[in-house]
Amino acid sequence: MRVVPSRLSLLTVTALIALSAPAGAADQGDVGIVDGTVRVVAIATIPGESWGADNACTYEAVIDDDLAFGVYEVDGTRMYSDTGRWLRKICDGETVDVGGFFVFPEGDGYSTPDMLQQAVDVLDPPGPSWGASPNGVEVAMVTQLPTFMWVDTSYWTGTFAARVETPSGRVWAEAQAMPSSTIWSPGDGSTVGCTGGGEPWNPGADPDSATCVHTYVRSTAGTAGAEMTVEVTFDVIGRTSTSGAADIGQISRTSAPVFVTVGEIQAIETSGT
Repeated sequence: MRVVPSRLSLLTVTALIALSAPAGAADQGDVGIVDGTVRVVAIATIPGESWGADNACTYEAVIDDDLAFGVYEVDGTRMYSDTGRWLRKICDGETVDVGGFFVFPEGDGYSTPDMLQQAVDVLDPPGPSWGASPNGVEVAMVTQLPTFMWVDTSYWTGTFAARVETPSGRVWAEAQAMPSSTIWSPGDGSTVGCTGGGEPWNPGADPDSATCVHTYVRSTAGTAGAEMTVEVTFDVIGRTSTSGAADIGQISRTSAPVFVTVGEIQAIETSGT
């Protein structure tokens, strides 16, 4: 059967655990963090009611389990109630609508595509932290010599995750973001794209085999320095209680700018005679 909506209703998100919300989750209300995963209660797309909500009327279960018997929006989107049951409301022997629906979810209705988008919206990795050698702060970078650049290992190997679920947890969606590439802006007008997070410099490191290096050609003498940032791109994987893992796009985060200095080694060439 199909549920034909005459209007939709968005409900306020409820907090599972009261912790500080990341900025990207502002529209989702308060959030909780459980086992390293940001968790929120889903926003419903169809308003519902529960048994005994109105003593003057009776409720009848039209569908007992929407996992076994599908309920769909007019656009073909499959819907789920928090309990699995879909009801009709009977008052004075007549079926009446609830929120514009004559068949409506018990405990509100949800779609997994909406929930998955909510999970993506909640994902909010912090800006990346990074290192360089020379780092341009304590020790100036040097023109004509390669500078090694890398994203901090703890950040690069981290997985950022968000889970959105119905109040009962019966239906859920998860999104995970994993770093995949970087674009560095060294502050000299160039950009450097790296397929990985780069590796910290170590004695004997070969710049020709390093995955992320940059060579400055001009010093910053007489200026405030070069404004350096790195943008990390994340691949986002989504899964729901009714579907397996799938790629669902990318997000990115950029580090706060740091002014670095670039020096120049002066040399005098002699003829050797």
